[in-house]
Amino acid sequence: MVASSVVMVRPHGAAFNPETAQDNSFQCPGPPHEVLTEFERAVGALRDAGLEVLVVEGDPDLPDAHFPNNWLSTHPDGRLLVYQMAHPSRQAETRLLPRVLEALRSYELEVDSMPEGFVLEGTGSLVFDHASKTAFAALSPRTHPDAVAIACARLGYAPVTFETYGDIYHTNVCLAIGSDWALLYPTALKEPNPVLSQLREAGKRVHELSIDQMNLFGANVLALSQGVAMSASADLALGGLDIGPRIVAEIPTIERLGGGSMRCMIAENFLPRRMQLTV
Repeated sequence: MVASSVVMVRPHGAAFNPETAQDNSFQCPGPPHEVLTEFERAVGALRDAGLEVLVVEGDPDLPDAHFPNNWLSTHPDGRLLVYQMAHPSRQAETRLLPRVLEALRSYELEVDSMPEGFVLEGTGSLVFDHASKTAFAALSPRTHPDAVAIACARLGYAPVTFETYGDIYHTNVCLAIGSDWALLYPTALKEPNPVLSQLREAGKRVHELSIDQMNLFGANVLALSQGVAMSASADLALGGLDIGPRIVAEIPTIERLGGGSMRCMIAENFLPRRMQLTV
């Protein structure tokens, strides 16, 4: 299952966020001048590939609003699940929900919310293999095991949790999954073999990434109906790896300030379309 429609948030307030930088070593201070240009570049690349991109406007006081995948996910049963984020500055992003609902007005949906106090940062924390209905999660202050269990029970997915070394703040920094492939930085995992076995049993060709590839956001990519969305740095890092067509955008400022890449910018839309009545 891959999405042909996505939701993105235009970053009117993009900036280096010192609060989130406490546990995201990928972030670096700097001017945000190019962020809007890079965002439009990413939207354009996705639309040029034939994807529907629903753009929601962010707010000036939300420095990370362009990473909506951390607080919402959508599902074919019509569920829009709202997650609990770890940092107060990011918890405020959920006030954009009415704008998201307006953007999704052509789709059937029902809002569901994770319980208060159970921190789980959406598809940053959960990397889904939809084919096997499995959710992989690297445990961290942003990904609580009880929250993983609750979300997976609601969605009908089997959880696979694991611990990591170093600065893996989100699962999608070290793992990406496509229809028949997976990208994994195994050195980050304290016990990589169970995860490798699970991926291979699910029929994935596992490409093991180096630390340099991970640091260039080589795992922060997303399989969509028209190809794999990624940044120019990830495209360079992955070289000739066979993962299918690529949708590439150059977003170095977004990566540097926010510590996330193309996958973080995209909330997949799996919702069913509303029935159109004909007269």
